[in-house]
Amino acid sequence: MSKCLKISQWLKSGEYQIEIDALLTNIIRKSELAESEAETSAIFENEIYYFMRSKFAVDLHFQKETPVEGVVHTFGNSLQRTSGKGRMDAVVNNLVIEYKHYSKLFKSKDKDRKKAFKQVSDYLYALYDLKKEKYDAILTDGLSVSYFSFVGDTVQHTALRTITTEDIDTIVKAILNNKSKKFEPKNIVRDFSISSLSSSVTRDIANILFAELEGKITERSIMLYEEWKNLMHLSVDDNGKSGDIDKRRADLSAVFSSTINDVDREYKAIYALQTTYAIIVKLIACKVLDRLNYNAEADVYHDLLSLDSGKMRSFFQRMEDGYSYSNMGVRNFLEGDFFSWYADEAQWGDKLYDALLKLMVNIDYYSSFSLNVRYAPIDVFKDLYMSIIPQSIRHSMGEYFTPEWLADSVVEEAIGYVGNSRWKAIDPCCGSGIFIITLIKKLVGDISLGELTRKNKELLLEEIINLNSATLL
Repeated sequence: MSKCLKISQWLKSGEYQIEIDALLTNIIRKSELAESEAETSAIFENEIYYFMRSKFAVDLHFQKETPVEGVVHTFGNSLQRTSGKGRMDAVVNNLVIEYKHYSKLFKSKDKDRKKAFKQVSDYLYALYDLKKEKYDAILTDGLSVSYFSFVGDTVQHTALRTITTEDIDTIVKAILNNKSKKFEPKNIVRDFSISSLSSSVTRDIANILFAELEGKITERSIMLYEEWKNLMHLSVDDNGKSGDIDKRRADLSAVFSSTINDVDREYKAIYALQTTYAIIVKLIACKVLDRLNYNAEADVYHDLLSLDSGKMRSFFQRMEDGYSYSNMGVRNFLEGDFFSWYADEAQWGDKLYDALLKLMVNIDYYSSFSLNVRYAPIDVFKDLYMSIIPQSIRHSMGEYFTPEWLADSVVEEAIGYVGNSRWKAIDPCCGSGIFIITLIKKLVGDISLGELTRKNKELLLEEIINLNSATLL
């Protein structure tokens, strides 16, 4: 059993909950007796270090008093200097931890807390300017805690609150996950885009699927392909005016390293590309859900990497039917759409298995963990789609993506027009989901998700589900 899998299983166990409750008790008891910030720091780090090493076999390295340039220093009420250096108390796995003695935080005056909040925010801004990386941070005195994270280009933080077992769980997971890749557009595009100039696992999958469509294609695959084709509106004649068809065929020929100069091969190439995109999106959804409950061999996403070809195909077939998602309470997400053809037993092959396994390993490096400072969803699929489907093809099909600012404006005006706080919304063909994201943002508002109780989170989710619905393309 891999180390990664052991950690994943342990985090979901009842024993883990008991252990972090005991860890919290030790941290609070000792922090209440601490006589200085240095002692608070030592207590917190020693407890966390021992816990991570004994329970996860993870050796942490706390970088102490790490200097960072460009920290803003404030003098008096207005004078500021940005050329100074600051020293962060600790940095571990790209997570900044700032300590204060409880007399300076939990039991301090409001102005002292604001000063501490600004200090941590300044560290994160300085790190971003210096390294172009968006770090997260934790401010704690062992008795209370506040979380810091970037929301867009702005550092925001939760209110200071008494530390709980849930906070210890969050801190442990933040340390474990903070070096993992985040599901951000730049990461997704870098890892899963298709370039005609270089090889990638995405391009390999598309080429394998294209070869299957041109060669060993089953009756079921033909049926799904023809149904999809009937719904497509690919221009086949531009009367020589714009050269759109030539551009489209040139782009496809470059992606597949094959001459594509007729309508049938065009459609099959595009079908292969859209199937590839659909596979990536569905696997990312599996990774985000993580708890698959598929069977004894595949309970979490990481388990999938150990499946042989036959069992992998079976999983993909069940995934396409929505099994993996319905087990987590996500209904009607997938019901065997046009792009499920590749998982047919007669269509499956070792080349596709090998390529998909590489793709799944790449996705496994990602983590959906977040400190949840604010609800700030990102449309990760729009940029991915544009990086897989050439612009010339999207132009031919009349596909255009609504910019975020326009979606915000339309939703704002529509809600104002309805004039009812209990509005409902539906987006039958929501594409990458920009309007759905915007609608959910309107419901959530500026709530700090990390400060909600489990019950309040469930109520908020219920409100979102009941007021919105969408159908993915």
